[in-house]
Amino acid sequence: MYINTTENYAGFIGYLTGEIKDLVIKNSYIKGNDNVGCFVGLNNGKISNCILVNTKIEGNNKVGGFTGSSMTSSYISCCN
Repeated sequence: MYINTTENYAGFIGYLTGEIKDLVIKNSYIKGNDNVGCFVGLNNGKISNCILVNTKIEGNNKVGGFTGSSMTSSYISCCN
């Protein structure tokens, strides 16, 4: 996966309110502005049993591996 944008909420899914499970993302590049993560830019849902391998993630604020940012009601479990 290759994402190169100046927009906010960059990731496989920009803003999650549902669920992602059993997903592997590898050999990828994600670049955005704020709230940048490989799986989700801003998480307000559930991420479970996901794997991230050999991926570069860049941004200005709120940048992370799985999610750029997560809401208090979100859930992340068993991810490597």
